[in-house]
Amino acid sequence: STLNKEQKLAVETTDGKVLVLAGAGSGKTSVLIQRIAYLIEQKGVLPSKILGLTFTNKAALEMRHRLAKIATPSIAKQVQLSTFHSFCYQLLRKEIHRLGYTKNFTLVDETEAKRIVEHIVREQLEFEGRLPSISSTFEALKTTRISPMNFAKTGEKWHDKLLKDLPDLFKRSMRAYNTVDFDGLIELSLSLFKENPLLLEEYQERFSYIMIDEYQDTSPLQDELAKLLASKKHNLCVVGDDDQSIYAFRGAKVDQILQFSYDTIIKLEQNYRYMIGYRAASIPIFILVPGPHKSKLNRSGKDIRTVKNRKVLPLQFFLLFKLKNSKNYTVSFAVFVITNKNMELFPQI
Repeated sequence: STLNKEQKLAVETTDGKVLVLAGAGSGKTSVLIQRIAYLIEQKGVLPSKILGLTFTNKAALEMRHRLAKIATPSIAKQVQLSTFHSFCYQLLRKEIHRLGYTKNFTLVDETEAKRIVEHIVREQLEFEGRLPSISSTFEALKTTRISPMNFAKTGEKWHDKLLKDLPDLFKRSMRAYNTVDFDGLIELSLSLFKENPLLLEEYQERFSYIMIDEYQDTSPLQDELAKLLASKKHNLCVVGDDDQSIYAFRGAKVDQILQFSYDTIIKLEQNYRYMIGYRAASIPIFILVPGPHKSKLNRSGKDIRTVKNRKVLPLQFFLLFKLKNSKNYTVSFAVFVITNKNMELFPQI
């Protein structure tokens, strides 16, 4: 397919740490696929030396399907395209014995993980009766595991001590039961590499080029894992949009894309998806709080206004912008919100 100047640059800039800022509709998936094909066909990189990480199985399958059309199905199968969790699951199935587990470990869901936490809490408090809800304790544990720096004291000494000890107690219990939960896949993979430098070196040699899609949605642990794998050859390409982070509830930190230490930065600012009417209306939302990279996605060819006041609420600004710039107050428009809680902003306008 035909690439614009910036897309072509993103495809052909293969060495070093590359940050590609790509808004919705800017062709970032096409760029990633073309980049993989370019590495294989033009740079002579073996398909098995390429690792592509994304956030959903559907996205990984779509990337493989599109790559098969550009290259061949057999070549596409050789490229490691998966989610972070799938990659870690496959790694642990082969190597988890190094951490004191057996290879036939059980992957448990959140409900079962919560039962294990409840058992730990009961033992620590020496409580035999019915426990009150441990949901807040469980959520605090999840937050601390995903982002260890996020440990927050509650003011209750016994509870703070419990929360401080809980991550280690939880790890011990999971090992004793030979079970791993969803978040543990990333945690254990990091531990595996840190405690086994020769194994880490093997994987660093295995993947010469690493690419991450939707980088704004990575958690600190996922980010650390990717950088650890790329720390020998330093060929890490991350693609994302700091205006579209949606996984904060899973520990995603949009600051990581804002603070990514790159050798090259490329901005895909041409939008190919939206009709002009919708593009112009969406501008105030997407650039309300410009990050340090100041990417301006071109949706309509009209002048784009930026707002530097970080205290302005997105929905309030959107409505005020429409009213201020309309000749009357009967103008029709729609506002889409992520959660019902966002609707609480309307009475304030």
